[in-house]
Amino acid sequence: MEEQTQPQQKESLRFNLNQETKILKHLSKKFEYASEPITEEVALSEEFLIISSCHVIGIEPLSEQAKRLLSRFCEKESRHKVPSMDYSLNRTESPTGLYSPDYMLWIMGFMALTSPSVQLMIKSDYPATVTDGTHFKILLAPRAGGD
Repeated sequence: MEEQTQPQQKESLRFNLNQETKILKHLSKKFEYASEPITEEVALSEEFLIISSCHVIGIEPLSEQAKRLLSRFCEKESRHKVPSMDYSLNRTESPTGLYSPDYMLWIMGFMALTSPSVQLMIKSDYPATVTDGTHFKILLAPRAGGD
C-alpha cells in the first residue's frame, strides 16, 4: 500500500464544492448568516465561535477551511470567545447531562458531512462537546432542569 505524502494528506482533508454546499445548507438550518461577517483575514488569524440563533449550539472552526466557511456566520462586531472546557471527572462523579435529541441529531448530521468519525465528551451540567479533531468542535448546552 502506498503511503500518502503530506500534501496529499492535507488535500484529502479538504472539502470539495459539493461538501461545502451541503455543510452550508445544514448550517443555515440553525445559524443565521452574518449581516456584516468578519473578513477572511480575521477568521484565519483569530479563534472564534459561532452561536446558533437559539443559543444552544456553538461551533469552533479548527482548520483554515472551516474558518473560511464559518466566517460567513460570524458578525464582525459581536464575535464570541472560545471557552475552555475541563472534562475531567471525580471518581465519584458520573456524567448526567441532558441534551436535546433534536440538536444531537442535527449535530450528528452535520458531522457526518465532515468526517467519518467523531469524539463525544460529556460531563454533568456542562456542554457536550463533539469534535472531528480536524475541522470543527461543536458545543451543545445541556437542557435546563424542567425541559
